[in-house]
Amino acid sequence: CRKSVVEGLEPLLAMQAAGCGIVMISCHYDGFMGMALLGMNGLRVNALTTAAGNEDPRIHPSVRRFLYQKYRKLESRMNGRIVYQEVDMPFFYEALKRGETVVLFGDVPGSKSTLQLPFLNTRFRMPLGAWHFAVRTNSVISATICIHEGIGRYRVKCMPPVEADPQNPMITLKPAYTFIERHIRRKPEGWVAADLLPAY
Repeated sequence: CRKSVVEGLEPLLAMQAAGCGIVMISCHYDGFMGMALLGMNGLRVNALTTAAGNEDPRIHPSVRRFLYQKYRKLESRMNGRIVYQEVDMPFFYEALKRGETVVLFGDVPGSKSTLQLPFLNTRFRMPLGAWHFAVRTNSVISATICIHEGIGRYRVKCMPPVEADPQNPMITLKPAYTFIERHIRRKPEGWVAADLLPAY
């Protein structure tokens, strides 16, 4: 990964140095490699994931073991942790209060959300978790996407951080989704979303 590039990192490092948490919205687009590269370039990165796809007893034990080992290796590069939301949600609030970064995959429609915004030519049920995190911890919102450019070469792009509007999640989150949509449209074949489409 020595040939990889991270764009837009400086404002995020400045926020971290000031003790301000960063809620970063990502998508299923080489996202784990992006988090590793962000950590390798100075951010303290934590990721929220779900136990549903990793601890399901129907998944072969060797696959679950591989995922566990993968996450532990990633954590060593991220300067942070990958934590199941079902197990320790308070961890993420504390990490943000310490001025660290929390990454959420935001391209999964919110099951309980009533807010919809235009996204990839459809109406998308906008998940509000990122907004709640930011408002409750006085953190900023950013977005990131990691693009595979060749063997051992990735390009990570980061959106400049914005402050959360405590009254309006749409105003807060729309720039992040505009950022993500723009990059998905440029290279849609990189979006690993076949299993997500039925939820749209």
